[in-house]
Amino acid sequence: MKAAKLVSLVAAAGLMASGSAMAATQGTVGATSSGSSIVSILIPDLIRITNLADITFADYNGDGLDRTLGSPACVRTNGATTYGIVATSANGLYELNPSLGTTTTTIPYTVTWGGTNLAYNTNLAAQGVDSTTLGACTAVADKLQVTITGANLDAAEADSYQDTVTLTVTPE
Repeated sequence: MKAAKLVSLVAAAGLMASGSAMAATQGTVGATSSGSSIVSILIPDLIRITNLADITFADYNGDGLDRTLGSPACVRTNGATTYGIVATSANGLYELNPSLGTTTTTIPYTVTWGGTNLAYNTNLAAQGVDSTTLGACTAVADKLQVTITGANLDAAEADSYQDTVTLTVTPE
């Protein structure tokens, strides 16, 4: 299906670019004259992720409990009903790195998308879109969730830690 769609898109783009395949007509001299021009545009499969928010945990109090926080998100397309999502991190792993420079300790964390574990740099396929229009979209609360275990927090040294997670969505 995707291959056939791609061939159609490439063929249409080639016809539009060549100009010779267009069917414009020119008017003739007379009391009136009419000409015509075909107007066309190619709209490929498009996708957009929005409504993401930063995830900021409260200061750790040493209670040893796991922490989970989420961000809303909305994935919209102009036609595809499913998409794949891949998550990566600025630190190369799901790992919070110290930002004050007082330690070299890192804190691992896990990520879920819509309640499903999102393995690092691995496509999670067949996710249902939130809207099939590129316009307005109602965000889904806590669609992206990050969990840090209490054991990992207990093992961390005093510092401020952070990472940036990048989510890449692709229509299917």
